[in-house]
Amino acid sequence: MASTAGRGSAGGSAAEKAGPQDAAKLNNDPLPAGKGRYGRLILNTSDAKAVAKRAAKAGAEIREITIPGDNPPVIIFFHDPNGYEIELYQAPK
Repeated sequence: MASTAGRGSAGGSAAEKAGPQDAAKLNNDPLPAGKGRYGRLILNTSDAKAVAKRAAKAGAEIREITIPGDNPPVIIFFHDPNGYEIELYQAPK
């Protein structure tokens, strides 16, 4: 784990300073009854195709969604090595 010492913090770890910008709260709780798995992880990125290219080089099968229009978002799906679905989202420019 990286140290925050010497970075001008007023004390406390990053976890103690968690705020509304935190997207996920991870724990070991079991899935709710009747649910076999959770949904996908969605990542906003400024270059979805570059991230997808790296995932493909690592062996992921890439699936890009084509949305009609003059300036559509870029949406790409793949699965991580553990089988979780990852969605890359790049907002329209």
